[in-house]
Amino acid sequence: MGALRASELGMRVALVESGKVGGVCLHKGCIPTKSLLEISALIQKTSGSAANGLHYDPPRIDHSQIMAFGQSVVNRLHQGIRHLLKTAGVVTFESLGHLAGLGKVALDGSSPASVLESKNILLATGSSPKVFPGLPFDHERVIDSSDALSFNPSGKRIGILGGGVVGVEFSQIFTSLGGSVTILERERFLLPGEDPELVSILSRELDRQGVVLRCGVSVRTINRTDKGVFLSLQPENASKEDPPEEVFFEYLLVAIGRTPNTASLNLESAGVTLSPDGSVQVDASGWTGVEGLYAAGDLIGGAMLAHAASHEAIVCVEKMAGLDPVPIDPFTVPRVVYTHPELVSVGMTLDQAQKKGIPAIQKKFPMMANGRSLIHGDRRGIVKVVVDEQSGALLGFGGVGPGLSEILPVATLAIGLPDGANRLSHSIFPHPTVAETIWDALRTRSFPT
Repeated sequence: MGALRASELGMRVALVESGKVGGVCLHKGCIPTKSLLEISALIQKTSGSAANGLHYDPPRIDHSQIMAFGQSVVNRLHQGIRHLLKTAGVVTFESLGHLAGLGKVALDGSSPASVLESKNILLATGSSPKVFPGLPFDHERVIDSSDALSFNPSGKRIGILGGGVVGVEFSQIFTSLGGSVTILERERFLLPGEDPELVSILSRELDRQGVVLRCGVSVRTINRTDKGVFLSLQPENASKEDPPEEVFFEYLLVAIGRTPNTASLNLESAGVTLSPDGSVQVDASGWTGVEGLYAAGDLIGGAMLAHAASHEAIVCVEKMAGLDPVPIDPFTVPRVVYTHPELVSVGMTLDQAQKKGIPAIQKKFPMMANGRSLIHGDRRGIVKVVVDEQSGALLGFGGVGPGLSEILPVATLAIGLPDGANRLSHSIFPHPTVAETIWDALRTRSFPT
């Protein structure tokens, strides 16, 4: 997005990419995982269709065809991005690159050595799966999220180390495709940082679907063998004198976070400052403090979400062009866990708002009272709105339920308005839709006009 926006602003643009344009999100992240989750949803729908009077034989899972489906989606989008870049006049170099002085990028491996020179440089090298201490990925028994995309879980005993978004989404994929899955999470709940009530609802759904949840456990030791991985666990409520719990998995997906890709950029020579977590320090416009050098996306830490990265890159290039872009407010970045049901959130929770001294209230609406959700057969879940009683501003929105990611932009837009809750409460939503749960959550109380 940064390259395309720069081209729109009349800049001459060169894009250095060591892999395929589109990056991790398109090729190893967002798109392929959501393709697998869509397959997972279809399996869940057919398995529960008897209540609707439809009876199917157990699905016959063709793993190679499932992989082909996901790859076809990736390929189509990849071709589209290449076309957009070509049409925009962006020159693409398929190479690794590193900083070679002020305003210079050297292309690694080129012969003779090539150096691109530019007044402005945007660093957007993304991130890689974080390695668990003492347990490097062998991509056979100990796998990362990229390996998991082509992994056939059927009939296998699988452990997932980490109960964040990646771990939770793959737990549902693996279970739906015939795996026996256990999530191991150090914190007391899955998805640390999300609303505990919403997480509790999703956790019950995962449990109902067959995922074993082990929260509040720490890993003492790990022993990898040719047959699998042995782990010694320390439950949160156990004393140090208690013997550790021994568990075994044929395969272990390590999903404990991601690390910014900074190692090969030669940042130190440019005087770029790194944060303790290894991310690049930038100001609100993505400027690194070095003349003409900006950074965006996973490289600068924060949300580490593709849609946030796109907007961060746009802010960077608009600043390069001499414009005055609006910096991204972290509270307006929407978050989605694409499980079935989905968990979504944007803005502040009630607790966060009250800690800021805002006179906030929270309203809820159950999905079981929403007609469209009942028609879908998805009655579990809720939506929640957090509102400033004095101004009528929408401070936050969250929920667990079907299709909530598609209505999340409505809440995101309203959060950007000074009287967003008031406007939504006076808007007309089509019926029956899942979207009207927002209005239902708001309608029982009047807000300032």
